[in-house]
Amino acid sequence: NDAAVAIAENLGGDEDAFAKLMTEKAHALGMNHTTYVNASGLPDDNQITTAQDQAMLGRAIQERFPHYYKYFSTAEFVYHGAAMRNHNHLLGVVGGVDGIKTGYTRASGFNLVTSVHRDGRYIIAVVLGGRSAFERDAHMRELITAHIREASLRHTAPAVAEKTAPAIAGRTPPVIAEKTEQRGDPKPVAFTKAPLASHAAPAATASGNGNAAGGSND
Repeated sequence: NDAAVAIAENLGGDEDAFAKLMTEKAHALGMNHTTYVNASGLPDDNQITTAQDQAMLGRAIQERFPHYYKYFSTAEFVYHGAAMRNHNHLLGVVGGVDGIKTGYTRASGFNLVTSVHRDGRYIIAVVLGGRSAFERDAHMRELITAHIREASLRHTAPAVAEKTAPAIAGRTPPVIAEKTEQRGDPKPVAFTKAPLASHAAPAATASGNGNAAGGSND
């Protein structure tokens, strides 16, 4: 979280300005229901996202940063003699899982964006609002099993025609969306509904709403 703030201050001048840039970029990618107010994802009532938006982000990362995407599947690495283990418990357990991100905060529950490449098929599934890491992972397994046969045979991602807004003194020009369209065959994305503070059991649905979750991992 401290590293995220340091990067935000370096690129945006301060964290608030960087959060606005994050939101503008999210909207440029088609994540129209996402608003960021800090760089780390720590709880804030004004910071929101949806399962669909997080799936779109996962797809964009795969397409735009293929050389770095492989790091999401790293099981562990050693830093100063200490082993840092990946918190995605499905890596190496569920066939084809190669990322992407876990997250937990008390406000949003246990969350997971997972990518699967199996038998030439690709799918991204999202669970938000799990009551425990075990429940979240179990629900993710169900989503993958239910939807992998529908998955695309090739990567697809939002193709976004972007334009640069007029520069503001002392601020990096943001990128805003002009047009968004689908590239390639439709790629099924499985979502779950994210409950609010009650953390009711996640239920499969075509969309989800919840607090944007960063903070600690699990």
